Amino acid sequence: MALDCLLSSIAQNYADTCPTGHSDSATRTAQYGTKEYIGENIAAATGMDVSAQGWAAEEANWDCKTSSCMRGVCGHFTQMIWGQTTRIGCGIKKGCGLSHPLGDNILVCHYAQGGNYVGVSPLLKP
Repeated sequence: MALDCLLSSIAQNYADTCPTGHSDSATRTAQYGTKEYIGENIAAATGMDVSAQGWAAEEANWDCKTSSCMRGVCGHFTQMIWGQTTRIGCGIKKGCGLSHPLGDNILVCHYAQGGNYVGVSPLLKP
């Protein structure tokens, strides 16, 4: 996976708004100037590493045999390992003033090609 400066810029612009939910997928795609789906992970945290570690910890909910979540949430994890994703860009906004137990910083990561298609294994390569 390679760092994509345009994805980073778009992710940073969204993080700067101190969002409390995901951005619109059509808007992400239009901003990137492509027809490919742009995936997104977003989290409130004390720091970037804590958020990424939380997303990676969702692996415990993933069942490789059935290629599905066994319980809980695992969409952040599957986006991180999505086989067709080749580029990533992230942005962080500190001090959003959130009353969130995980912290008041926002981390946004954008992925191209985005993943998490229903019925498609994240382990498939292009």
